[in-house]
Amino acid sequence: MKKKLFILSVLSLSIGANCVNAFAKTGTEKIDAVYNDIKIVADGNTVSTDTEPFIYNGTTYLPVRAISEALGKEVNWDAQTNTVYIGSSNTFTNTQAEEVIYDSNDLKVTYTGLSVNDYGEININLIIENNSQNDYTFQVQDFSLNDIMFEPIFSCDVVNGKKAIDGIYLPQWSLKDIGITGAEQIKKADFKLRIFNSKNWGSDFDTKEVSISF
Repeated sequence: MKKKLFILSVLSLSIGANCVNAFAKTGTEKIDAVYNDIKIVADGNTVSTDTEPFIYNGTTYLPVRAISEALGKEVNWDAQTNTVYIGSSNTFTNTQAEEVIYDSNDLKVTYTGLSVNDYGEININLIIENNSQNDYTFQVQDFSLNDIMFEPIFSCDVVNGKKAIDGIYLPQWSLKDIGITGAEQIKKADFKLRIFNSKNWGSDFDTKEVSISF
Protein backbone atom coordinates (compact mmCIF):
# COMPACT_ATOMS: atom_id res chain seq x y z
CA MET A 1 0.00 0.00 0.00
CA LYS A 2 1.42 3.35 -1.01
CA LYS A 3 2.01 5.79 1.80
CA LYS A 4 0.94 9.41 1.38
CA LEU A 5 3.76 11.94 1.63
CA PHE A 6 3.11 15.20 3.42
CA ILE A 7 5.59 18.09 3.75
CA LEU A 8 5.52 20.18 6.91
CA SER A 9 7.80 22.36 8.92
CA VAL A 10 9.47 20.38 11.68
CA LEU A 11 10.09 22.89 14.45
CA SER A 12 11.49 20.77 17.26
CA LEU A 13 12.77 17.18 17.25
CA SER A 14 14.82 15.04 19.59
CA ILE A 15 16.88 13.18 16.99
CA GLY A 16 17.36 9.52 17.83
CA ALA A 17 14.63 9.42 20.47
CA ASN A 18 11.44 7.38 20.15
CA CYS A 19 9.25 10.14 21.49
CA VAL A 20 9.17 13.75 20.26
CA ASN A 21 7.09 16.86 20.78
CA ALA A 22 5.13 17.80 17.66
CA PHE A 23 3.17 21.03 17.30
CA ALA A 24 -0.53 20.54 16.64
CA LYS A 25 -3.04 23.37 16.36
CA THR A 26 -2.18 25.73 19.22
CA GLY A 27 -0.84 23.15 21.67
CA THR A 28 1.58 20.25 21.80
CA GLU A 29 1.22 16.50 22.08
CA LYS A 30 3.68 13.66 22.45
CA ILE A 31 3.93 11.24 19.54
CA ASP A 32 5.89 8.07 18.77
CA ALA A 33 8.07 8.93 15.78
CA VAL A 34 10.05 6.36 13.80
CA TYR A 35 13.48 7.32 12.42
CA ASN A 36 14.71 5.01 9.67
CA ASP A 37 17.59 6.86 7.99
CA ILE A 38 15.16 8.31 5.40
CA LYS A 39 16.93 9.76 2.37
CA ILE A 40 15.46 12.55 0.21
CA VAL A 41 16.21 12.76 -3.51
CA ALA A 42 14.79 15.64 -5.58
CA ASP A 43 15.21 15.54 -9.36
CA GLY A 44 18.02 13.04 -8.97
CA ASN A 45 19.91 15.05 -6.36
CA THR A 46 20.25 14.03 -2.72
CA VAL A 47 18.90 16.69 -0.38
CA SER A 48 20.81 17.37 2.83
CA THR A 49 18.74 18.52 5.82
CA ASP A 50 19.52 19.72 9.33
CA THR A 51 16.39 17.96 10.60
CA GLU A 52 16.00 14.21 10.09
CA PRO A 53 12.72 13.07 8.46
CA PHE A 54 10.55 10.72 10.49
CA ILE A 55 7.45 8.53 10.17
CA TYR A 56 4.36 8.93 12.33
CA ASN A 57 1.16 6.90 11.91
CA GLY A 58 2.26 5.72 8.46
CA THR A 59 2.96 9.25 7.18
CA THR A 60 6.46 10.48 6.35
CA TYR A 61 7.23 14.03 7.52
CA LEU A 62 9.93 16.12 5.86
CA PRO A 63 11.37 19.60 6.62
CA VAL A 64 9.54 22.02 4.35
CA ARG A 65 12.36 24.50 3.72
CA ALA A 66 14.90 21.91 2.57
CA ILE A 67 12.42 20.29 0.18
CA SER A 68 11.01 23.52 -1.22
CA GLU A 69 14.41 25.08 -1.83
CA ALA A 70 15.61 21.88 -3.51
CA LEU A 71 12.66 22.25 -5.91
CA GLY A 72 13.43 25.93 -6.52
CA LYS A 73 10.54 27.29 -4.45
CA GLU A 74 10.80 30.30 -2.18
CA VAL A 75 9.73 29.70 1.43
CA ASN A 76 8.38 32.37 3.76
CA TRP A 77 7.14 32.18 7.34
CA ASP A 78 4.45 34.52 8.69
CA ALA A 79 4.82 34.42 12.49
CA GLN A 80 1.61 36.38 13.08
CA THR A 81 -0.58 33.79 11.38
CA ASN A 82 1.70 30.75 11.88
CA THR A 83 1.62 30.12 8.14
CA VAL A 84 4.27 28.72 5.79
CA TYR A 85 4.11 30.14 2.24
CA ILE A 86 5.76 28.12 -0.54
CA GLY A 87 6.33 30.14 -3.72
CA SER A 88 4.93 33.64 -4.23
CA SER A 89 1.52 34.39 -2.79
CA ASN A 90 -0.60 37.49 -2.59
CA THR A 91 -1.40 36.50 0.96
CA PHE A 92 2.21 36.62 2.12
CA THR A 93 2.93 39.70 4.15
CA ASN A 94 5.93 40.23 6.33
CA THR A 95 4.03 42.17 8.98
CA GLN A 96 4.96 43.60 12.31
CA ALA A 97 3.35 46.08 14.66
CA GLU A 98 2.30 49.12 12.63
CA GLU A 99 5.11 51.66 12.67
CA VAL A 100 4.49 55.38 12.29
CA ILE A 101 7.43 56.68 10.23
CA TYR A 102 6.28 60.32 9.95
CA ASP A 103 3.81 62.38 11.98
CA SER A 104 4.04 66.16 11.60
CA ASN A 105 2.37 69.12 9.84
CA ASP A 106 -1.01 67.30 10.07
CA LEU A 107 0.44 64.51 7.92
CA LYS A 108 0.93 60.95 9.09
CA VAL A 109 2.63 58.01 7.33
CA THR A 110 2.43 54.48 8.76
CA TYR A 111 4.37 51.44 7.57
CA THR A 112 2.17 48.29 7.60
CA GLY A 113 4.32 45.50 6.14
CA LEU A 114 6.29 44.06 3.24
CA SER A 115 4.07 42.11 0.82
CA VAL A 116 4.50 39.87 -2.23
CA ASN A 117 1.67 39.26 -4.73
CA ASP A 118 1.03 36.33 -7.09
CA TYR A 119 3.40 37.84 -9.67
CA GLY A 120 6.26 38.11 -7.20
CA GLU A 121 5.95 41.90 -7.01
CA ILE A 122 7.23 43.30 -3.71
CA ASN A 123 5.79 46.39 -2.02
CA ILE A 124 6.57 48.27 1.17
CA ASN A 125 3.02 49.07 2.29
CA LEU A 126 2.10 52.49 3.65
CA ILE A 127 -0.99 54.30 4.94
CA ILE A 128 -0.79 58.06 4.33
CA GLU A 129 -3.16 60.42 6.14
CA ASN A 130 -3.56 64.07 5.19
CA ASN A 131 -5.32 66.07 7.90
CA SER A 132 -4.07 69.43 6.64
CA GLN A 133 -5.81 72.05 4.53
CA ASN A 134 -3.61 71.38 1.48
CA ASP A 135 -3.28 68.61 -1.11
CA TYR A 136 0.09 66.85 -0.99
CA THR A 137 2.15 64.47 -3.11
CA PHE A 138 4.49 62.00 -1.42
CA GLN A 139 7.63 60.57 -3.02
CA VAL A 140 10.85 58.99 -1.74
CA GLN A 141 14.42 60.25 -1.90
CA ASP A 142 17.85 58.73 -1.12
CA PHE A 143 16.34 55.23 -1.08
CA SER A 144 18.48 52.18 -0.26
CA LEU A 145 17.92 48.47 0.42
CA ASN A 146 20.37 46.62 2.63
CA ASP A 147 22.60 49.73 2.42
CA ILE A 148 22.65 49.59 -1.42
CA MET A 149 21.20 52.55 -3.34
CA PHE A 150 18.03 51.58 -5.19
CA GLU A 151 15.38 53.21 -7.40
CA PRO A 152 11.86 52.19 -6.35
CA ILE A 153 8.60 53.33 -7.94
CA PHE A 154 6.43 55.49 -5.71
CA SER A 155 4.36 58.67 -5.97
CA CYS A 156 1.16 59.15 -4.01
CA ASP A 157 -1.29 62.08 -4.14
CA VAL A 158 -3.44 62.64 -1.06
CA VAL A 159 -5.99 65.46 -1.01
CA ASN A 160 -6.76 67.26 2.24
CA GLY A 161 -8.84 65.36 4.77
CA LYS A 162 -8.26 62.03 3.01
CA LYS A 163 -6.27 58.84 3.53
CA ALA A 164 -4.40 56.73 0.95
CA ILE A 165 -3.31 53.09 1.11
CA ASP A 166 -0.31 52.68 -1.18
CA GLY A 167 3.04 50.95 -1.47
CA ILE A 168 6.63 51.61 -2.50
CA TYR A 169 7.08 49.21 -5.42
CA LEU A 170 10.41 47.39 -5.68
CA PRO A 171 10.82 46.26 -9.34
CA GLN A 172 12.09 42.71 -9.73
CA TRP A 173 14.50 43.58 -12.54
CA SER A 174 16.19 46.21 -10.36
CA LEU A 175 16.29 43.93 -7.32
CA LYS A 176 18.22 41.32 -9.32
CA ASP A 177 20.81 44.00 -10.17
CA ILE A 178 21.68 44.26 -6.48
CA GLY A 179 21.56 40.50 -5.86
CA ILE A 180 18.08 40.24 -4.33
CA THR A 181 15.90 37.45 -5.72
CA GLY A 182 13.30 37.13 -2.94
CA ALA A 183 11.59 39.16 -0.24
CA GLU A 184 13.31 37.17 2.51
CA GLN A 185 16.64 38.71 1.45
CA ILE A 186 15.44 42.25 2.14
CA LYS A 187 16.60 43.17 5.64
CA LYS A 188 16.07 46.92 5.76
CA ALA A 189 15.14 50.02 3.78
CA ASP A 190 16.36 53.57 4.38
CA PHE A 191 14.88 56.64 2.72
CA LYS A 192 13.49 60.13 3.12
CA LEU A 193 9.99 61.21 2.20
CA ARG A 194 9.72 64.21 -0.12
CA ILE A 195 6.41 66.00 0.37
CA PHE A 196 5.18 68.88 -1.76
CA ASN A 197 2.00 70.80 -2.49
CA SER A 198 0.13 69.05 -5.32
CA LYS A 199 -1.56 72.23 -6.55
CA ASN A 200 1.43 74.42 -7.22
CA TRP A 201 4.36 71.98 -6.78
CA GLY A 202 5.74 74.34 -4.16
CA SER A 203 6.52 74.27 -0.47
CA ASP A 204 8.34 70.95 -0.81
CA PHE A 205 10.28 69.51 2.11
CA ASP A 206 12.11 66.31 3.01
CA THR A 207 11.58 64.36 6.19
CA LYS A 208 14.40 63.00 8.30
CA GLU A 209 15.74 59.63 7.20
CA VAL A 210 13.38 56.73 7.81
CA SER A 211 14.79 53.27 8.55
CA ILE A 212 12.59 50.16 8.39
CA SER A 213 13.81 46.70 9.36
CA PHE A 214 12.12 43.57 7.98
